[in-house]
Amino acid sequence: MKPTEARNAPVATLTPAEIAEAARAAGRFGIDTEFVSESRYRALLGLVQVVVEVEGGQHIELLDPIEGFDHEPLAAVWADPDVEVVIHSGGQDVAILRRA
Repeated sequence: MKPTEARNAPVATLTPAEIAEAARAAGRFGIDTEFVSESRYRALLGLVQVVVEVEGGQHIELLDPIEGFDHEPLAAVWADPDVEVVIHSGGQDVAILRRA
């Protein structure tokens, strides 16, 4: 989907399992993380942002790893060779997500 053609889906919350299901149906999803590494021995994962194509447009979900969420469905779809994973600045993201 080209950015000029992108539409946001109606506002709704999806569970990680629903995000994984939508990612498999679309064949791809995007992920980005925010973390704090200053003055820390190990970086602290503070936010996981996920985008997936759904009926009606694109859905963006913000997941709070400090509060906690079921990451297993996303880990499974991440490992699925049939699903393209788009990562923003992924070098540090991959290291942090592997440890999370």
